[in-house]
Amino acid sequence: MKNIQKYDRYEPFTLNDRTWPGKKIDVAPIWGSVDLRDGNQALPIPMTIEKKMVMFRHLVDLGFKEIEVGFPFASETDFNFVRKLIEEKHIPEDVRIVVLSSCSKECIDNSFEALKDAKKAGIQIYTLCSPAQREYVIRMTREELLDYTYQAALYTRQCTEKYSQTDFVLAYGVESFSITEIDFSLAICNEVIDAFDPTEEKKCLITLPATVEVSLPNQFADQIEFMHRNLIKRDRIILGVHTHNDRGTGVAAAEQALLAGADRVEGTLFGNGERTGNMDIVTLALNLYTTGVDPKLDFSNIDESVSIYKYCTGLDVYLRHPYAGKQVFTAYSGGHQDAIRKGLIHRKEKNEVKWLVPYIPIDPRDLGRNLDNIIQINAQSGKGGIMYIVEEAFDITLPILIQKEFGKYIKKISDKNSSLLTTDEILKLFLNRYNSANQLNSELSLVINEDQGKNSVLINLGFENFYFELQPLQLISDIFEQIKSKLMIENLNITELVEQQDKNGRFYSFIQISDRDKTYHAFSWGDSLFRSNIQSIILCFQSLLISKKFVGA
Repeated sequence: MKNIQKYDRYEPFTLNDRTWPGKKIDVAPIWGSVDLRDGNQALPIPMTIEKKMVMFRHLVDLGFKEIEVGFPFASETDFNFVRKLIEEKHIPEDVRIVVLSSCSKECIDNSFEALKDAKKAGIQIYTLCSPAQREYVIRMTREELLDYTYQAALYTRQCTEKYSQTDFVLAYGVESFSITEIDFSLAICNEVIDAFDPTEEKKCLITLPATVEVSLPNQFADQIEFMHRNLIKRDRIILGVHTHNDRGTGVAAAEQALLAGADRVEGTLFGNGERTGNMDIVTLALNLYTTGVDPKLDFSNIDESVSIYKYCTGLDVYLRHPYAGKQVFTAYSGGHQDAIRKGLIHRKEKNEVKWLVPYIPIDPRDLGRNLDNIIQINAQSGKGGIMYIVEEAFDITLPILIQKEFGKYIKKISDKNSSLLTTDEILKLFLNRYNSANQLNSELSLVINEDQGKNSVLINLGFENFYFELQPLQLISDIFEQIKSKLMIENLNITELVEQQDKNGRFYSFIQISDRDKTYHAFSWGDSLFRSNIQSIILCFQSLLISKKFVGA
């Protein structure tokens, strides 16, 4: 690219004695949803009050206890929505609503008026702090901005005294913290903390945003650890972060910030928000879940969240979006499919509690999905994936020979058509291929009678009829030996017999017979074990007769 000279290399803050890389996240953070403010202000068509209400209820259902509901001074819709929540008593007692406010007295007054009579509320003031913002936007020196912010914080605290019926949390956000000089960020936060005068019982919130993501996640974490170490009255502060995804690492930055000392994380469902979006709370929460940490948010019906999100925002969720995308649990590669199949078989056989299935980091059923579409078949697929579909559908384990045979058959069809074969198509092909009626030679006939435990079979092998009346337990040995005797074939043996019953009550039989020259096998099913075994035996003999040219092919 030609114009790289217009960009300065970012010079990161470096904490040489950092401690965060060796830590781990053991508990969920305090979650702060900003869907109704930051997410909403990024929409071409902002949410109506009706849609805001749908989103608010869903956030509550998911388990959010702190929800930023708008910027009342900036939007009449936001103001009216906040009033509706309070006046119509839509806010559960354990949920705190939060509004955003600039540091102007007019804006602060408006915010308190919007929050009037709320049981639990928060007001988060902010100032533009980066060098470019100070010089080009607000035209203030560092000293002027420090004093302005201190006075605003003091005024905000004083306003809470007028609304003593409300349990207020006071909050301050360093707009563009990630590109603000670290010493100035510390200074302005300490000024605010002094003005807020928090206690151990009544903590204040300090939010450190990567308003625009400009650095590597580890560099942001260094900034957070520095602030965590040096803020005054740290034991009286909730330290929060608010990351964006401009460099594609919003989640990573938030995770590493938690390692570095942050207590609280703001974000949105599926990463909606300004530019490339806010940090995706769904991804971070489920990242914790897959490492054994309870996220304290319930995404056990992920498709409902997707549906509500799409309705409220008008946006879609990418089909490869972490955890929530339609195809994130789908494998097409033969090697991946085989590994998944074997992992699921092992889990079932060993009754495993831990989820250790290759290529699938979370059990889809924990998100309200099923295993139906984990494996889909195209030209890249192998027999492992094909067998998974068949075996799951019929609740059976197919013999190796059938696995190989049917796998090659489906692979050939997929390669030829260069298309995706649906589960229904594969099952139809399986049933057509191994339906005994389709396989029996037209010159042969088979009549099976079952009557009160007495079984009989009439077989026409093309040159002679065989009639046998048997007890069920005599089936394999007697039928096989009598047919073998009639045909005068020596050195013919049953070398493999597999009998199964599926979840629908159908019986499956796989029989393999061998003589000196060749092996013959058949797979069949029926409403009884007697019927499925008979069909498999006759199919084996049919193949033998055709190969030896006793009957026409």
